[in-house]
Amino acid sequence: MKCAQHYEADAVGTCVTCGKGLCPTCADMFSKPYCERCVVQVNRSAVQHNEGLIRKAKRSLLVPAVLLPVALWTLSSLGTARNLNSFINTLIMSAAVATTPAGWSFLSRYFEPSGGYFHIFARWLNAGFHLALSVVLGMVVGP
Repeated sequence: MKCAQHYEADAVGTCVTCGKGLCPTCADMFSKPYCERCVVQVNRSAVQHNEGLIRKAKRSLLVPAVLLPVALWTLSSLGTARNLNSFINTLIMSAAVATTPAGWSFLSRYFEPSGGYFHIFARWLNAGFHLALSVVLGMVVGP
């Protein structure tokens, strides 16, 4: 069998994806032996995966970027920021509001917001607990 890229060289390995022959130069080029065409396909799928992660990160940063100024403006217009201490409290409350969606999505990966309870009171109680814990977790795991 000859190398798929270098026709004059004998193959010492095969591509792990398509099985084409690879010479020593081509086989040692990557950690796994890939032919040139398969490397392009593997890289293309990795790039598409990374682009999806970037889009998701941009969306997750957009919500706090919009909520933080709105919460700051709302809380400061209510007259809560009269001195430095109350301004710091307003800033912390605004950050908690802005990062709550991140905490909610993190918590929802592991627990259902309604908890699967049949009784409506238990569902509302669980959703309230879920929201309160989301505010705290959002400050930790938020963007």
